[in-house]
Amino acid sequence: MKKYFYTCTIPLLMFLSYQDYTRRAYIVVQGSVVAEGTLKPVPNAFVYTVAGEEETLTDKNGNFKFTSWQSIPFNITVEHQDFKTVKLKVTSLPATQSIQLKRK
Repeated sequence: MKKYFYTCTIPLLMFLSYQDYTRRAYIVVQGSVVAEGTLKPVPNAFVYTVAGEEETLTDKNGNFKFTSWQSIPFNITVEHQDFKTVKLKVTSLPATQSIQLKRK
């Protein structure tokens, strides 16, 4: 009886956990970071979710892209040593952001 219980329960639990995993969709967050006023790209700005689980740096053109498993709404933060930190809330799809940073 005990062996029967384990042979039925373990596959059922594996199946249920797989179903939960496949239902969660990921969100692609992308955009650009520019300097306020000049609108010049800001390379090497650190863009991340508040939880710090997903992160990236902007490229030489100020563009960034990362994938998040968090559900909407969630917050992202943009940091750069020459600019003030900006925090934004992603509230809808597509999650394309155009971010202007102010100089310190």
